Amino acid sequence: MSSHVTDAHPALRFGWVNDNRLVDAASKAQYLLYDGEAGLFAVDSDGKNVRQLVAWSRDLNRTGTRIVSRVLTYEWRLSRTLDDGSDDVIVYRSGVDSSDDPYAVRPSRLNTTTGVLRDLGADLPTICPL
Repeated sequence: MSSHVTDAHPALRFGWVNDNRLVDAASKAQYLLYDGEAGLFAVDSDGKNVRQLVAWSRDLNRTGTRIVSRVLTYEWRLSRTLDDGSDDVIVYRSGVDSSDDPYAVRPSRLNTTTGVLRDLGADLPTICPL
């Protein structure tokens, strides 16, 4: 199976994480998106073990709970899948500073099963996706 991410539709990016797991970045096909209208998800090929990885939301902290969410906020983007047999993908955080200039980002490795995020910045140069 191919493990690269494809751009089949502007609002839909998907790819095989490994031989059993798929990652899917889905959103409404429109320019402006509001909270809850997009996200990055992972699922096993049999439809089980669905996990939301990124939510189109600025703040995922919920009042009245001490449970810490591993769902990333909307600044995070899928960069690519890996061809190493793991459940991991490469993601990066994007954004702009107060002058609307893109700020530098460092890639991270995200486990699509557990939601554990590991910064790769210590070993790689700073990059800017724009």
